[in-house]
Amino acid sequence: AAANWAGRVLPVRVPGKCGAALSDIIDGMRWAAGLAVEGVPANPNPARIINISFGSANACGDAYQSAVDEIRSVKGAVVIAAAGNEWAAATRPANCAGAVGVVALNRDGFKSNYSNFGASVLIAAPAAAVTTDISGPNGYDSGDYTTSFNGTSAATPVVSGVIALMLEANPNLGWRDVQNILAASASHTGSAFGGPQDADEHGLWGFNAAP
Repeated sequence: AAANWAGRVLPVRVPGKCGAALSDIIDGMRWAAGLAVEGVPANPNPARIINISFGSANACGDAYQSAVDEIRSVKGAVVIAAAGNEWAAATRPANCAGAVGVVALNRDGFKSNYSNFGASVLIAAPAAAVTTDISGPNGYDSGDYTTSFNGTSAATPVVSGVIALMLEANPNLGWRDVQNILAASASHTGSAFGGPQDADEHGLWGFNAAP
């Protein structure tokens, strides 16, 4: 919402106080995109962007992959997912083919040392920021602002906001258009911003399993 004041946010609660099963997460993704979910009323306002700021250290799996495929092919929506914060391979669903896996950058534009990486990642975005917090003492910090909210979960909605601006400018863009624009317009990060790749930053996006 902060990236695009004209955009609308569709919050979808998946877990309860005891957590959520994989099937619950997939049902939430499908419902958000406007796909049918058994026993649940149809979503009257399907989302074009499915932002997932969580994950688990497993392979994508058939159930997740099927959901991503159907969301893209049937509804034309884009699945944006946090790569994870374990300095390892991207977590699921960011590691599903066709999902836009998001890496976190620090304030200098380098990959954050905790951020996951790998062939299933498409894009990186800033994650170190000052942002509004829950008013009073019940948020991340005691005041109304926090500097403690970071990680790939924070970087992912930055990418979602950029995509929202794309779709506002051209609502006819498809998921492949969106991914191509993200890749073609991004700066390549390296040991110096815009310089040669280094450490975990290997190769150009075209060789990085971008579908």
